[in-house]
Amino acid sequence: MQKSKKILLIDDEVSILKLTMFRLQKMGYEVFSSETGEEGCEIAKKIMPDLAIVDLKLPDIGGVDVCKRIREIEEVKNISIILMTASTEDLENVFKNSTADAYVIKPFESKTLIMNIEKLI
Repeated sequence: MQKSKKILLIDDEVSILKLTMFRLQKMGYEVFSSETGEEGCEIAKKIMPDLAIVDLKLPDIGGVDVCKRIREIEEVKNISIILMTASTEDLENVFKNSTADAYVIKPFESKTLIMNIEKLI
C-alpha cells in the first residue's frame, strides 16, 4: 500500500485552512496546517511534507520569505511549493522572485488547486 502524501498548508485564514484541509483529506492526503510562517517552517522540518501551500500574506513573515526558508531546510529544500494570494497586484513579479513552483489566486476553485497539486506532487 502506498503511503499517503503529506501536504503542509500555511494560511492565517482559518476558514480557508479548514475547507482546504477537508478537501485534501477526502482525497487521501495527510494534511498539516499552520496559521503563521514561523510555525509553518518548524512543522516542515518535523514532518517533511511532499508539498507546501503557502499564503502570500501571513501575520508574521511573508509567504515569499516562508518559501525561501523552506528551501534552506536541507531535508525539504526540493519539495514543491504553491503560493496562494488574494492580491493580483504585481503577482507575476512576486511569483518570479519567489521560490514557489506555482500559484493560485484566492478565492480559488478546488479543481484549480487540485490540478496544481497533482501536477507537482
